[in-house]
Amino acid sequence: MDIADFRDHSLGIREDPFLSGNKLTAELERGWEGEHELTAADVRAYAEAKALADSQPTGDKPRHRPGLRLKRN
Repeated sequence: MDIADFRDHSLGIREDPFLSGNKLTAELERGWEGEHELTAADVRAYAEAKALADSQPTGDKPRHRPGLRLKRN
């Protein structure tokens, strides 16, 4: 894996352990016995999934209470 891949996708290097751990776990669960390598495609897929998740509404919007009005003096 090239550190530049993280920079190219605006990811921090601190995200590497999470990304690497997830890939390793998935490969082991599938019975993968070859080498385990984090690729540029893995970093790109992670960045795209993260961007999509970040763009989704979280439901933490302020609640509007219909009928509630402030009085003006």
